[in-house]
Amino acid sequence: TLRPLLAGLAAMPLLAGCDALTSVDTRLERAEAAIDNGDFGTASVELRKAVDDQPDNAAVRLLLAKLALRASDGLAAAAELERARAAGADPRAVDILLLDAWLAQADKAQQVLAYFDGK
Repeated sequence: TLRPLLAGLAAMPLLAGCDALTSVDTRLERAEAAIDNGDFGTASVELRKAVDDQPDNAAVRLLLAKLALRASDGLAAAAELERARAAGADPRAVDILLLDAWLAQADKAQQVLAYFDGK
């Protein structure tokens, strides 16, 4: 009969939406595992979904910054680090990564010197 097939088709939208119920912590774990496996695309997707759910999550923002640094995108990393700082991330962790982000941008050498000259 067609009843099992129709039941399966009816359940498909529900199953597709199950990922929407995934916690930010689970998304962070998935992203970290994906990074460890060199799957940066999957990591990026998980982190983007996590930031959609919790835009002020410092851990998500820090991992997004690290991912941007792996892609040599210092500008994106710096932006994520400023968001992480605003979300309450550890200032030391932000400063260390911010230095890397600035160094990834060849034109930011003066900003690096000025920043640490004042510390």
